[in-house]
Parts: sequence; structure tokens; C-alpha cells
Amino acid sequence: MSLLLSLAMRNLGRNRRRTFLTALTVTLGTALLTLALSLLHGIMGATLEKAAGIAGHVRVVDVDYARREQLMPLAENLPDVAAVLAAVEGQPHVLAAYPHIAMGVTGALEDQEIGERFALLHGAPDAYYREVLHLDQFLASGAMPVADNEALVGRAFAEEIEAKVGDSLIVFGQTQDGSPAPARLKIAALVDLGSTTQNRQIWVAMSKAQWMADLDGGATEVLIQTDDYEQA
Repeated sequence: MSLLLSLAMRNLGRNRRRTFLTALTVTLGTALLTLALSLLHGIMGATLEKAAGIAGHVRVVDVDYARREQLMPLAENLPDVAAVLAAVEGQPHVLAAYPHIAMGVTGALEDQEIGERFALLHGAPDAYYREVLHLDQFLASGAMPVADNEALVGRAFAEEIEAKVGDSLIVFGQTQDGSPAPARLKIAALVDLGSTTQNRQIWVAMSKAQWMADLDGGATEVLIQTDDYEQA
């Protein structure tokens, strides 16, 4: 072993330029690899954290809703959201909890035909829109809603129906028993989230979504934020 070490050290000293270049290559390669892995880890971590935040670190849903979630079955709901919020409030590691309703709707301006333009309508507290989705940072025009009948509208959907801030938007959703649920909304702002899919959404007050779905005091899910989404 000592002989091999002696030969290695002697070989390093025979051509110092070669030794220096080799050491420099290894050092730079290791540094670049470490930087690339750190960048990738940061990007993936941020993406996962954002996705977990939007969907909730912990989600409380009815078991039947979970089985048919892709259909967004309003009938399979949590009828007493206040009880759920009271149960999780103050629990260790829980930062906040937000009730949420999602439903498919058709929409148009007052002078347009209803039925050919579809969007995904969300109902949630204003705090969820600001603190989790950060919609106030993605406004293309207008301002955050201040009234129950005001809505945020995705830019792609607004362009499809040729809507602008201040226009009256007529949407048709459904109640939990499947009956038609029309609503008139004033467009408070247009939102640009950077993709066509994300920009085909409408965000309204929780009370308005509950009224449309006939879920007085209820919601389809409660999204819970914790202080560590990886351990949630």
C-alpha cells in the first residue's frame, strides 16, 4: 500500500501541469454538478410546494367525493364546514384551513348565447385567493373583488367571450341536486396565470359559490395548510 502511494505521489510531481489541469477539471466538474443539482432541487421543491399549497397539504373530503372527484359531485359534500374548521383550528402544525367549492359552468355576456363556452368556477375565502393562489399578483387589469357578486375571470376565458373589467357575466352552474344555477357576476379583474388552461377559470366569493351549489354552510372540501408540507 505504501509503495502504491509513493508511486502515485511521484507520478503527480513528474508533470505538474497535467496534475494541475486534472485537478482543475475534477474541481470544476464537481462544482458544476453540485450547482446543477442544487438548482434542480430548488425548482422541484418550489414546484411541489406550490402544488401542495394549491391542493392543500391535507384535504378533508367526503369519502364518496374522493371516489368520484373527477366528476366534481356537489352532492357528496361536507355539509357543516364550520365544524371541520373548528376541529382543525389550533391543532399543532396547522397554519390555516380554507373551504373550497369547484364546479363546471358555462358563461357569456348578457347579449351572448349561453351554453358553448365553459370554465371552471371556484368558490373560496378571499384569504385563500391572496395567501395561497396569490391571485392579486397576477391581475392583468382591474382589482380584487370587494363584493359578493364580483368575480375574477381568467384572461383566456375573458378573451373568448370578449369580456372586459366591469362587464356583467352570466354563468350557469348547478346545485347539489343537479338543478340549473344561474348567477350574474360583475367582472372585477382579469387574471393571467400564464397558461390557457389556468386562464379558463373563474374565482368568486365562497358565499356566492355556496348559493349557486345550494350548499348553505357547506363545501366540497377543506384545504389545510401546515408548516411543513412534506410531513403533512
